[in-house]
Amino acid sequence: MKKEDLSPLVSIIVPCFNAEAYLADAVNSVLRQSYTNWECLLIDDKSSDNTFGLIEKYERDFPGKIKGLVNPGKGACDARNFGLEQAKGECVKFLDSDDAMFDDETLFSQVNFLEENKLDIVFGVEHYFQDKFEAENLVKKRGALLNDTNVNSQFFTRFPITSNFLLRSSVSSELRWNGKLKSGQEFHFLFMCLLNKLRFGFQDIPAAKIRIHNSIHRISNKTPEVYVAQTFDLIKQLSHELERYKYSNQEFLSAFNVWKLRWCFSALRVKNFPVFRSIQNLLLKPSALKIGNAEVRFLYRLNFLSPYLAFAFYEIFKKTVKRDVLRGSLQ
Repeated sequence: MKKEDLSPLVSIIVPCFNAEAYLADAVNSVLRQSYTNWECLLIDDKSSDNTFGLIEKYERDFPGKIKGLVNPGKGACDARNFGLEQAKGECVKFLDSDDAMFDDETLFSQVNFLEENKLDIVFGVEHYFQDKFEAENLVKKRGALLNDTNVNSQFFTRFPITSNFLLRSSVSSELRWNGKLKSGQEFHFLFMCLLNKLRFGFQDIPAAKIRIHNSIHRISNKTPEVYVAQTFDLIKQLSHELERYKYSNQEFLSAFNVWKLRWCFSALRVKNFPVFRSIQNLLLKPSALKIGNAEVRFLYRLNFLSPYLAFAFYEIFKKTVKRDVLRGSLQ
C-alpha cells in the first residue's frame, strides 16, 4: 500500500523521566518518519533535570505535532495510561524516552502491515545497543514470529518490548498498564492483549533501537535477588488474570507453567526460598499439562517429587546441552 493511501493517525506516547541525555534520539527518530500522520505526546514524569524544558522547546518548535504533558500520577505506567486518555490516534505506539524507532520507514511499515493483514498489534525485530546507537555498540537482536498455531506457547519468550509494537486504539481502549508491578509491565500489558484475543503480527525487519545503559529501571541493572522477587509479583498477577478470564487454553497454560518452573529454579539459585515455595504452590499438577519436550516433562514431574533434585538436573542439562532446556522448550 502506498503512503498516500494510508490515513490512520498514530499517537506516539513517550513517558519522560530525567531523560535529558537521551530524549533527542527518541524525538528525532519520530521527526524523521516518512509517514507523517502522527502526533507525539511527551509526558514528563516530574523530572529533576531539564527534561521538561526540552519538552517545552519541542512543543514550541513543532506545534500541532508534539504536545507536552505532565503525568498526574507517578511512574512510566501512569504516564502511558494518561497518554492513552489524551491520545487522538486510531493507532498507538509507545516509545521509551531512551529508545528510538529503527529508521525513517518504521512507522509506515508497521501501519501498512497492520492494515494489510487486518491485525491488532504488529511488532518487529529489536536491536539492543550499549549506551549509543552505533553499529559497534550493537549487543544483540531479538524478535521472532508468533504464528497462529503456536502463539500460546511462544508468547513467553517472543513477546515484544515496549518500544517495539504498534496497536489499534479501538481494540485496546479498555487495556491499561499496571503501575503496581515493578518489573514486566509490558509483559503484563501484552499478556492482557492476548487474553482479550487481539491478533498479533510479526515483521521480520528491524523496528526499534533499545538502549542498554546505567539505569536502575533497566532489568539488566537489577540484582538477581530483586529481579526474582519482582517477577514473582508478576507471576501472581498473571495467575490472577487467568482465573479472572477463566482462560482454559491447555497449550497456553502448559507454557505458563513451564515458565513458572524456570522461575522456581531461579529462586532456588539465589536462595530465595519463600519465593520458591510460593511459585511451587502455583504450579499445576503434571497430569493437567500438555508438554511435548521429553527433557521438560522429566524436570516438571521430578520437581513434584524432589524440587532440589530437579534443580540439580536442570543445571546439568544447561551445561551438557549448552542451552536452557526450559527456555528452549517454549521457542
